[in-house]
Amino acid sequence: MEDVPSSPPESPQCDVLGSTSIYITWSPPDIDGQNGKIKGYKVFYISIDELYETDPEVVKSTNQYVTIENLRKYTNYTVWVLAYTKVGDGMKTKPFYCRTHEDVPSAPQAIKAIPASSTKIIISWLPPDLPNGDITGYTFYMSMLEGGREEGTHKRLLGPYVEMHETVRTQESATYQFWLTASTKMGEGEKTQVVTVPPNNKVPARIVSFSQRIVTPWKEHLELPCRKVGAPAPVTIWRQDGHNMETSARKTIAKNGTLYMKECQASDAGNYTCSVENTWGKDEIVYNIVVKVPPEAPNLTVINAYTDSLHLEWMDNSHGGSPILGYVINYKRDNGDWEELQVDAKTNSHLLSNLWCGTRYQLYITAYNKIGTGLPCDIVNSYTKGNPPVQPKHSQMITNNSTSVTCWLDSWGDGGCGILYFMIESRVYGRSSWNVVSNHIPPTERIYTVSDLIPGTKYQLKVTAHNNAGSTTAIYNFTTLSPQGVLYNNDHSTPVSHLSDLPFYANFKLLLPICVSLLMLLALIGAALFLRKRSMSGLELYKRQ
Repeated sequence: MEDVPSSPPESPQCDVLGSTSIYITWSPPDIDGQNGKIKGYKVFYISIDELYETDPEVVKSTNQYVTIENLRKYTNYTVWVLAYTKVGDGMKTKPFYCRTHEDVPSAPQAIKAIPASSTKIIISWLPPDLPNGDITGYTFYMSMLEGGREEGTHKRLLGPYVEMHETVRTQESATYQFWLTASTKMGEGEKTQVVTVPPNNKVPARIVSFSQRIVTPWKEHLELPCRKVGAPAPVTIWRQDGHNMETSARKTIAKNGTLYMKECQASDAGNYTCSVENTWGKDEIVYNIVVKVPPEAPNLTVINAYTDSLHLEWMDNSHGGSPILGYVINYKRDNGDWEELQVDAKTNSHLLSNLWCGTRYQLYITAYNKIGTGLPCDIVNSYTKGNPPVQPKHSQMITNNSTSVTCWLDSWGDGGCGILYFMIESRVYGRSSWNVVSNHIPPTERIYTVSDLIPGTKYQLKVTAHNNAGSTTAIYNFTTLSPQGVLYNNDHSTPVSHLSDLPFYANFKLLLPICVSLLMLLALIGAALFLRKRSMSGLELYKRQ
């Protein structure tokens, strides 16, 4: 019968064609692992920095190769390949990797030109959003306009990690223009917009730093620069979500205006505004902070219980800003050890199997994402179905002769859980200690005989049946028969019928007919005496006459 392939495609390989395309090749799965006719192949690919954040892209091919285009430049991709039959998808290959080639970068994200004094201008910028390679440096351009005429363009090469440059205003009446490009080993990229600084003898309050959106995992340290210029020196105010921000041990503001945040928490997310102002002007920037945290605990419920399994269902709460990658179910039975089970992120229910019957279990669940594992939910208590074994009646359980007693173990009810084993003990009636006959009789042994008993002796038999739900103990009284097959009383003086194990004088069934017979005998004697007395009285009267 046809099935999904149980082996992955062999010899997968990635060749890079350029900065936006790769070429993937592979061989079919081994013949024993194909399990049917291969209908085609699926190639999955995703950039490393998007792994665990989004689902991979998928392309199909009926050949043993495929070209993937329109990729991001200078980006590392993870790739898998699988084969499929008409039944479904087979096993994936192990992930393999390839990086697209470098290219020239995009323009730096933003640029500012701010007068820091009457003779100094500060130019700042942000790195390219798409570097498309390793940045080798920046090219700084400056031109002056004097009387409507451009007096030439000056160019200067800056290092790859420089994000600010100071230049001197040599002509107070000139208008200065600035722009910038970034470069990789493939060449110079696009230029920024042109920013202009007109003549001005005043220095208004301005911020050299930039507004940004920052996404960070929790417990990381953040540094939010707010470098400012102005004369007179501007006043700096930080606000969080529109309210004046209070500093603390975790949030401090340096003299240069930089806000430092230690071990970011989910409550730190929001908009942080740095405002500066002096006599000649004011400025502000806004940092939008997104803090990614582990997921909140899902809500766990047990929707069905069976003898050996529990059907669990859960509902997600917040994923913490990063997709949930999976769940971990933790569970333990009473007096047992904690066990854990990982569950795929694409489901919200699971049948927890191979559990003990009729047993209480404690359960909780956690969710995890790229940031970490979240807190557990509250512990849920639930029982699998089933009860301890059910003892049979005396007449169903034992039969005995003069030297042995036979136990019919198959007469026990299992309570819905399979019986694990039996334990049998015996003792002469009235004694305090028990003799262990066997402490582990398997349930497959339907009949068990206790031998070497003394004829005509009263015994007690204790049978304990165990299953996962617990144990049940039953005590049976019996008296072995005499060698002749009759039952003696306790002092062995006279043989009696096998009616009871009680003494003669305490046996109601024997005592009642004897008492009735005695009463009838006394009544007959009394009647005879009465008739005789009456007869004699009549004879004496006759003689007198």
